Amino acid sequence: MLFRRADGAPLGSIVRFAAHPVAANRRGADWVSGDYPCYVRRSMTERFGGTGLFLPRPCGDQAPLVGSKSILAARRIGAAIADAVTDRLAEVTWDPAPMLRAHHVKVKLPLRADLPDAGPASAELSRLEEDLAADARRGADLWTLKRRTDRIETLSNYLDGRYMEWTGVDPAAQREVAHEIPAFALGRITFVGLPAEPFGDFSGALRTLTHGESLVVFEGANGYLSYLPTTADWERTGYGPNAAMLGAAAGGALVQAGVEAIRGLPP
Repeated sequence: MLFRRADGAPLGSIVRFAAHPVAANRRGADWVSGDYPCYVRRSMTERFGGTGLFLPRPCGDQAPLVGSKSILAARRIGAAIADAVTDRLAEVTWDPAPMLRAHHVKVKLPLRADLPDAGPASAELSRLEEDLAADARRGADLWTLKRRTDRIETLSNYLDGRYMEWTGVDPAAQREVAHEIPAFALGRITFVGLPAEPFGDFSGALRTLTHGESLVVFEGANGYLSYLPTTADWERTGYGPNAAMLGAAAGGALVQAGVEAIRGLPP
């Protein structure tokens, strides 16, 4: 989305792209970087004007193909995304300034229910590590090994306090977390914000249930709650579900709340 004054002077832009900002987050690097979103913003500010903003789109663990992570890779990706916008400026249609409409709802999201108390969790982790070593020695199939390592990663995240570190929520002390879901609209375009790092199908589901392509879904809204896989992603297992603090039922509750927030927008 592009914004300008009545006299044509640029006010700014909002660009969204569906990939993790992981082009420049190299371990041991001697820099701190805003990654490619930083360069999207800089490029849009330089080429169009005003203030360039960036919204991350729900993408799960989807990341750009960067090869070797570097500041140059982040700059290249950011510039390419800005190119995709500015190369089509001649096709832009301008609408009169709309009234901003906003609404929000609060939803209770269940935490995952497969985390025992610390003592049993530690015992289970030790047993799984022994079983994994035995399975590896006997040449067990990859799926068996993956199932064990998935559970080991989940228990390690829990026992090492990573869920608490990432989110500020202690899954051992509560069964659910309340969260506000914001929605707002500018003319024909509606925005809805989801917390955490939702997988891409949540964006598709909300579009199907509401305004189609005119709905902009973004992630990380109002705080961080770790990964949010879909039902299918939970079944596939892997890093996303292993790093998820919310339970599998949270996805459906979140979509329902997103639809409610959108439909509650004032006319």
